[in-house]
Amino acid sequence: MDKVNLGKSASNKIDVSKNDEFLLSQHQILPEFAENLPPSCPPEEAVTPAQREVWRFVPHEKLEELEEKDFFSYAALGKQPYSQYNVCPCRWSSCSVFSVPTPLEGLPKLRHKYVATLSINKFSGKILQKESHIDFWRYKNFSPLENVVNVFRKDEIK
Repeated sequence: MDKVNLGKSASNKIDVSKNDEFLLSQHQILPEFAENLPPSCPPEEAVTPAQREVWRFVPHEKLEELEEKDFFSYAALGKQPYSQYNVCPCRWSSCSVFSVPTPLEGLPKLRHKYVATLSINKFSGKILQKESHIDFWRYKNFSPLENVVNVFRKDEIK
């Protein structure tokens, strides 16, 4: 079998077969998620989002007041799932965001008064949308704070 040198110097050589070279060329490095997720999470039906904006309800009125933890899942914040909602651990480990625009009618009571518009894309993470609600499992290298477009009062939503 033919060998290929993948090393950069004589002291740093790695020999692999042509077959292994093909396998290496086909290998894709999977991004790491920002939070520790349960097994099989995100689910297979989660997709990579196209460029879009989503809303996240937040406790701060000003962009400079936002913190990384404002985009954590309930699981990462150490909160216990509400028994009445029967939420699976995978969804509990997602950051809840909403499609733009989302009417407030029909949404569960939201404790936060402000909305952050967040720009996401294929480098952000994985999403699973059900109606206007979106489960968002973000990649470790995605900074939500650097991708907030604006913050406004939720009573401005028409």
